[in-house]
Amino acid sequence: MLNHRHWRVRLLAALGTSLLLWLSAANGQMVAFDAANRDLTPSLLSHIEYLPDPQHIHTYASARESQEWLPLERSNLGYLSYPIWTRLNITNSHPRAQELVLYNQRPFVNHIDVFVEAEHGFEFRRNLGYFSDQRNQHQASQFGHLLLSVEPGQTYTLLTRLETRGAIETDWRVASPADYSREQVIELFKWGLYFGLLAALAIYSLMSGLMMRRGSILFYLGYCFCAFGFMMGYSGVARIISLGIPAPIWFYSNWLMGLGSILFLLLLCIYFLETRRTMPTMDKCIKLMAILTSLAILLFVAAPWYPWIYASQNIIMQPLLLLSYAGLVAAGVLAVRRGVSGGWFFLMGQVLFIVLLAGIIFLAQYGLISNLKLVFWSIPVGQTLLVTMLSLAIAKQARDQHREHEMQRQLLVEQSRFASVGRSVGMVAHQWRSPLARIGALVSELEVYQEAKGESTSHDQRINQVLEYMHQCLATMGGTIEDFRSFYSANTNCEAFFPHTMIKHVLAILHERLLQQGVDVHYTFPDKPCQVVSHPTALVHATMVLMENALDTFQLRRVDEPRIQVTLRCANGRVALSVADNGGGIASHLQGKIFEPSVSGKTDGMGIGLYIARMLVQERLKGTISVENRNGGACFHIEFPASSGDEG
Repeated sequence: MLNHRHWRVRLLAALGTSLLLWLSAANGQMVAFDAANRDLTPSLLSHIEYLPDPQHIHTYASARESQEWLPLERSNLGYLSYPIWTRLNITNSHPRAQELVLYNQRPFVNHIDVFVEAEHGFEFRRNLGYFSDQRNQHQASQFGHLLLSVEPGQTYTLLTRLETRGAIETDWRVASPADYSREQVIELFKWGLYFGLLAALAIYSLMSGLMMRRGSILFYLGYCFCAFGFMMGYSGVARIISLGIPAPIWFYSNWLMGLGSILFLLLLCIYFLETRRTMPTMDKCIKLMAILTSLAILLFVAAPWYPWIYASQNIIMQPLLLLSYAGLVAAGVLAVRRGVSGGWFFLMGQVLFIVLLAGIIFLAQYGLISNLKLVFWSIPVGQTLLVTMLSLAIAKQARDQHREHEMQRQLLVEQSRFASVGRSVGMVAHQWRSPLARIGALVSELEVYQEAKGESTSHDQRINQVLEYMHQCLATMGGTIEDFRSFYSANTNCEAFFPHTMIKHVLAILHERLLQQGVDVHYTFPDKPCQVVSHPTALVHATMVLMENALDTFQLRRVDEPRIQVTLRCANGRVALSVADNGGGIASHLQGKIFEPSVSGKTDGMGIGLYIARMLVQERLKGTISVENRNGGACFHIEFPASSGDEG
């Protein structure tokens, strides 16, 4: 029974209050806010009147005497080019003095000039705007706020002049000092999480982008930088930390950061999705939007000197934003349809950002969402989702590209092996020429002995010698086949071997060609042979590439007295091999990229050999390979550990 009676009392009180507010509004008078209700009424919108000042003519005195005050029905009045005055009366029915913190919930309002009147007349003035000095406020805050102590029975009137180049928020919010401080700490904690997450995503994407070695990662980082700068001003955190930068610069640069983020997003779309190749028509549209955005940036650079630009920002920004994001979504759809790597994540990022932002702003526009914080946080939340999706898109493309490069590298290795077949046949022919000639002569000799069979037995000893020579020739030929088989083997096992033996093996294989070209080969090996545990075929193959490269250079440039110096050193657990020639060296414009695929100093070269050599040295031998021009030729250096660390 008591509960029913209690609810009836509260219902009657609420109806009475509503009726009183309605009657007061009808009479042109607003009900004063009672400081005793500070914990029940965070928004003072229903207690505020406002006075537009489109001609910029009102002063404190004229606004105070004006009869044109109107009830304030909504807090956000949009982007205005003129000041707004508001009036609020505050009383205190509580037996104790009440301390209030009045604050404007939008951090970017440029000028909030508050004139406080008591019953006996003017009391004091405070400048609380974003452009104002914060030293007259009781704590550093992202919002313009006023600390007011109201004694029992006392009445204050607050006349406030608001003027800004951004969206104007006219409502006063109220809280106790403790609640306000607590709310500020929570807000700053949220923004700290946001900025930390944004930085983490940027670093993650940077690591993925470095694998790709593509310019698109720079545009992604540019977008993150502009988003970071925009949010520093948008959140009001810049007001607190300042970094010695004047507030107007933070404010004006915020417009540029917002437009810059759009520009970088468009450029990221062009290079990340490769629109010129995958969607030529859309590529032209996106580039046109990038040009228009660049012009808008230049326009807003001049805006501090031409205020009409800010007043016209809706005409400039809204079509630009609409067309840009429509183009980005369309590009994402085409990327998905055409199988562009990372296209799904790119599209999802754009859709999530637009749906969240447009949805909440639409609901707020029609009064379905009255909490400004929800609207305010829609941009950073949407931006976080967008940055996350872009990070995943970059990572996906990096993985796909890495997988494709691995396949290409394996294909290059196979192509290198296939290309070596022709050379190996020629080398085998060189190696077999002498044994085959000897075998032919010995066979002819045996035929003579066969015809003379029965006439004499004095040739038996010679026949045995001939057969022994033939076996030696066959063994030599078999050894040649085994040498080439082991050289071109795909065996990747790690095993113990002596490097100098492998190098001599290469020299033996190339012996005929070295003699044919008249190349003088000098080699220097350690006095005490060193044994290493690694991949012998990798060392043989890399050395073969360097030797053949020198021989090709001698032949191409017709070098007189060609010379090759091979030096092997083993010390401190590392092996150093150098192969130097006097073939004239490497052209200066090729030195920095001679190990890249498809780069060759020979007119008919494929640019595969040195790339394969570098890959074998780095991946199999776990070492390094470099080159320098020295003593009239090129000197290649290979260095690798005596143990590769992956045996077994």
